[in-house]
Amino acid sequence: MAYSTIEDLTRWIDSAQLLELASSSNEAVLTDDIVQAVLDEVIAAADAEIDSYCLNRWTDLRSKDPVPAEIKKMSTMIAIYFLYLRHGGAPEIRRASYEDCVSKLKLFAKGDIALGLDTSGNKAAAGTDSFQTDASSDYTVPPDDQRVFTEDKLDKF
Repeated sequence: MAYSTIEDLTRWIDSAQLLELASSSNEAVLTDDIVQAVLDEVIAAADAEIDSYCLNRWTDLRSKDPVPAEIKKMSTMIAIYFLYLRHGGAPEIRRASYEDCVSKLKLFAKGDIALGLDTSGNKAAAGTDSFQTDASSDYTVPPDDQRVFTEDKLDKF
């Protein structure tokens, strides 16, 4: 299963531009076999790059359904970059987006940032930790009236 789809590509790049990058025909449409083949090829290349960083850490990442949102986005961004490369080069914004994805993939591979999955690829268990602070927006409140922040409350921010 691919991490992104042609539909995902159309959310990040105008369909007309996508067709221009994927086909040399002015008559092409997204449903043409040749256009689909080109788009599938760049998605596969993007996914292979993601796999080169992530599969050592999450061996079953390919089977995740749904695909983690960050992986889907990176697959899309990298695929669009690869489409531009087919035409000799990418605009600076696409190159920067690609480089950001690669930087993040390196952090995933090192374990410096997480996808919300444990090392086996399962969704990480929700934490039960709570955190307290003696800080208060009203400094007249005595320290024994501390606020307790749980993971559920922090997720709402």
